[in-house]
Amino acid sequence: TKFIAEKLKNVGSIVIYVELDPKSTAPHFQLTHQSLTCTFSPPHQTSSFTISFNCTVDTSYLYQNVTTDHAQLKVRIISDDTKPKESILPCVKDVQYLYCRFCSNPLTTGGIKKVLSMPSENWLELSDLWICHRKDEFQQFTLGEIKGIKGSVLVSQNYLLFHYENLCLPAFSLLPLKKQEDLFGDPSDKWRPVLCKRCGLSLGFGESTSTSSISSLKLFKHKISSRPNNNTQIMKSNPFDEYSLETVCASEIINAVRAHQTHKTIICGRSTGTCFLQILLLNWETTIKVEADDKDTTSLFIPVLKILFIDHAETEPEDSRKLIEQWENKFSVHKISFAEEDCFQLVRALRESNEYLPSTSRKHNHMSIGFLRSLETSIE
Repeated sequence: TKFIAEKLKNVGSIVIYVELDPKSTAPHFQLTHQSLTCTFSPPHQTSSFTISFNCTVDTSYLYQNVTTDHAQLKVRIISDDTKPKESILPCVKDVQYLYCRFCSNPLTTGGIKKVLSMPSENWLELSDLWICHRKDEFQQFTLGEIKGIKGSVLVSQNYLLFHYENLCLPAFSLLPLKKQEDLFGDPSDKWRPVLCKRCGLSLGFGESTSTSSISSLKLFKHKISSRPNNNTQIMKSNPFDEYSLETVCASEIINAVRAHQTHKTIICGRSTGTCFLQILLLNWETTIKVEADDKDTTSLFIPVLKILFIDHAETEPEDSRKLIEQWENKFSVHKISFAEEDCFQLVRALRESNEYLPSTSRKHNHMSIGFLRSLETSIE
């Protein structure tokens, strides 16, 4: 039996959708302070499953709306001590030798002695707000783009910044950059897309001073691994496993809210500028649990962004143009560009998340409801 449980901490409730077999008997629900048990009798057998809430709920309230193919339930949260996972810097040994996550191509040469944390993504444009001194003071404090430091790795929210002397330069291919807004930076002739030379995977952005050289490199966390995939004898874990294309997109959306109070995002292809998705952020304090047959229903809720989206792959070109113009003319819109293959992957992920919900709950105001996996559960 499939279900999705959505925990809304900001409104203090959990909403649960359970898929039902139209041939089964009406389900019976038993609520405790920590879980919900569903029992029903499909043809030839009686079965049940339990959803653990990982929090305490009010047993005196259980809203039920049961139809032939699904049941919608709602419970109230009394207390939830679940704390967001703290961001921890990787240790030096985790970043000495890094590999392409897809083909295990070696990307770094070692020699790392320090791991340093970088400021938030929007620190430079907000710097005027936190430098509160006379203009003639602290002249030695230089504002500008942070560059790679030899022997050190600078850790940002979604990427690692390397100096070229710690890189295996033959492993990379440097591409020209289109004159459009790009991920992790403004348009620049210096920061150009970098691919894995072996498999063609988009790995990050390189700062170059000529058509071929790389002086600094931003390696996406979701595209790298600290272990080669083809070596089964190496058992160490990859500290970057939790990062994915979804978490990167989610953090970019959250950063736009923090810096610009912008809740609308357009996802475009880097090479062509084609719009793939329009995204409206609904809720960032959401966690979900999605399970199917034979899965562990005691697993933890995972943080997500709840969003509305328009899938332009399913929209006529003329209609797409009008929808985008409506947003750009009326609202402040944040644009993010990804490699085209990443855009297709995001579209597939959102389509799949939309199918978690029953067919009658998948749309709102002509937009599809979806979820993007996130590493954060709040916007401060």
